[in-house]
Amino acid sequence: LDSSQNAGFGNSVDLDSDFIVVGAPGFCVYPGQWLQPINQVGAVFVFDLQGEIHAPIQIVPDPTAEFARYGSGVAIADDRIVVSSGNDVNWLPELGKQVSENTAKLAVFERQSNAWKAASDVTWPGISPADYFGSASPFGISGSAGSAAGSIALSHFTLIVGAPGTDRLEADVGAAYLFELEGVVQQLIFSDSFES
Repeated sequence: LDSSQNAGFGNSVDLDSDFIVVGAPGFCVYPGQWLQPINQVGAVFVFDLQGEIHAPIQIVPDPTAEFARYGSGVAIADDRIVVSSGNDVNWLPELGKQVSENTAKLAVFERQSNAWKAASDVTWPGISPADYFGSASPFGISGSAGSAAGSIALSHFTLIVGAPGTDRLEADVGAAYLFELEGVVQQLIFSDSFES
């Protein structure tokens, strides 16, 4: 297992019957011996409970992007893993937020034999990085952008994704999205739908 200072290993975790998935959104990538590290790219580690648990599979985003904080959220069910990125790359002065372009989509991996292969990404039409799609908002009680975990949950083919920065009637009202990964998007839920 490669180590990286401030990797944040364990910032997000999930498990099913055979695998443990651990996010390390602060993980740095070292492209070469004499080159500067690419900071906070992030990584995901998959541990096989039926095999050599001390030798996990490491998943790093391709292409790598500095401060993407990949692995801020992880979810696993059956033979599928969903990964969200962080939200503190680019400063948007008009919104007063720092966001990563990667926060507008989630990466999906499917197990094929003994490997995890990238499948299609998950997103929603009109989603912006400032919505924190699948990522924790730095403005809530969950903590700062540097430490808060993502907001995704997966059960069989059903995926629920939080987007706490979504604007509707007011700023950062938030929303949740429900996806059927084997079918079509089913539902969009806004928090103000429950106000009396």
